[in-house]
Amino acid sequence: NNIQIMQRRVLAGLFNKTLLIFFIIVFILLLFASRLSSRLIKLNHETSEAIDEYGKVKGEISATRSSDEIGELSRSFSSMLERLEQYHTYLEGMASRLSHELRTPMAIVQSSLDRLKTEQDENSRKEILQAAESGLQRLQTLLTRLSEAARIEQALHESDKEKINLNTFLRE
Repeated sequence: NNIQIMQRRVLAGLFNKTLLIFFIIVFILLLFASRLSSRLIKLNHETSEAIDEYGKVKGEISATRSSDEIGELSRSFSSMLERLEQYHTYLEGMASRLSHELRTPMAIVQSSLDRLKTEQDENSRKEILQAAESGLQRLQTLLTRLSEAARIEQALHESDKEKINLNTFLRE
């Protein structure tokens, strides 16, 4: 009887210790999972708040220093958002430059047409028509260059990239 009671006590103690260790491990795993989950929720929130519904960058993603996959993901998102903001700034600047470049020849054509309406001298009319044609030529050249640039950019995006040895290339 004493041996059986002793065996039961040892088994009960072993069971209690095993149960305690099990609960401690489950608690630690839950803490770890909740920490990962909270980091992912924070990253998701920062990502969704960084760009507005019109595609304009309005915030930033804090790049963490942690060395795990979530930290790498946040650094990658931060870098991508920074490049997107630079590209958006470039596009906004390009729109204003393009507007200026288009308005200049259009102003030449408009002023030439206005002068043509009031001018009576045939030689002056020819000069005015030449200026208008020059403005139209500038517009056509600009539009041609824009379409060529768009085609070149599209070709660059579609082309296969390969690594080359620059020194060998330059020697050849």
